[in-house]
This record gives sequence, C-alpha cells and structure tokens, in this order.
Amino acid sequence: MSQQSMQVELFEGTNALITAWMKRRQEAVETGLAALQKISASQDPALAARICADWMGGSLNRMLADFTDARDHGVRLVEIGQKTVQTVMQAQAQTVAGEVAKTAATTESTLRAAA
Repeated sequence: MSQQSMQVELFEGTNALITAWMKRRQEAVETGLAALQKISASQDPALAARICADWMGGSLNRMLADFTDARDHGVRLVEIGQKTVQTVMQAQAQTVAGEVAKTAATTESTLRAAA
C-alpha cells in the first residue's frame, strides 16, 4: 500500500467519521427542539417525563454510535500506522541489505587484490 493510498484511506475514514458525527448532532438538536415543543405544550407531567425520557434514550443511542465510530476509527488508524511502519522498515531493510552487499563485494575484491 503506497503512502498516498494510506493518506486517502485516512482522509476518507476521517471524513466519514466527522460526517456521521455531525449528522447525529443535527438529529440531537432537531429531536431536542421537538421534545421541548411537545413538553411545553403538554399539560400532563407524566407525558412530559415520557417525552424527555424518549429524547434522552435517543441521545444515549447517538452517544453510543459516536463511541463505536471513534473506536472503529481508532482501530483503523492503528492498522494504517502498522502498515506505514512495516513499509518503512522494509525499505530500510532493503537499503541496509544493499549496503551490506556492496561492502562485502568491496571487501572481497580488496582481499583478492591483497593476496
């Protein structure tokens, strides 16, 4: 996986996370306003309490979705980080192997010339 493709994946994942979070915030505002309107129009305290409980239940579900999305995104960030480190380490290993091969060849020719 190239660095650019990892960056694209990171950007797309973050964009999806933020978009979903904003959608849930918008839903919270809209349902909160609707609940407040219903509560203020209600003459029944039990109904008002039920409306409030329903809104709070929805809020808890939205918060759970936020935490779940954040956890999933965190896991994905770790996976991308692991791939990045793996790619860097492989490139460094190849560079070191090349340098070792050059040094071995130089040492061998020096030893042959000295013999």
